[in-house]
Amino acid sequence: MAVKRTKRINTSRVMHDIWTSRETSRVEIARSLGLDKSTVSAIVNDLIDVGLISETREGTAGPQGGRKPVHITLNGRFGCVLGIELRPESYTAVGVDLNGDVVFSKFEKMDIAGHDIRASILEIIDRVDVERERCGLRLLGIGIGLSGVVNPYSGVIRYSIPLKLEEPLN
Repeated sequence: MAVKRTKRINTSRVMHDIWTSRETSRVEIARSLGLDKSTVSAIVNDLIDVGLISETREGTAGPQGGRKPVHITLNGRFGCVLGIELRPESYTAVGVDLNGDVVFSKFEKMDIAGHDIRASILEIIDRVDVERERCGLRLLGIGIGLSGVVNPYSGVIRYSIPLKLEEPLN
């Protein structure tokens, strides 16, 4: 159990290093994270196999010679994350790829306040999904922002005066 947890943590650290560096190599990752080169290679190979990262180019050997590093980067086309901002009479949705580039955005007037918020969110996702399909990216996650008091641990909206939510909503 601890091995799986350690691998998940190291995979997350490797992904973060690649994301912040934009382009790096296995050796640079191992050095910056203090991990064994074989550990980094195994993680990178797994990420290449699923398509999350890709090899971009061969670097130059160091002053003492040796193997040339192969540079890697995130595959921005792997998928996108959708952010939705709900307002009483409209919404804005933005799709962002793994590189942080906006791939689509949509603003639309829609009466949300006082209506079934769950149904409104599902309708918005359906409307925005057309834009996502046009870009050819899979949906990796959704974040929703709204005015109101939300329990950060349970995700329950306690109430929202602008959206006319007086009862808690899971």
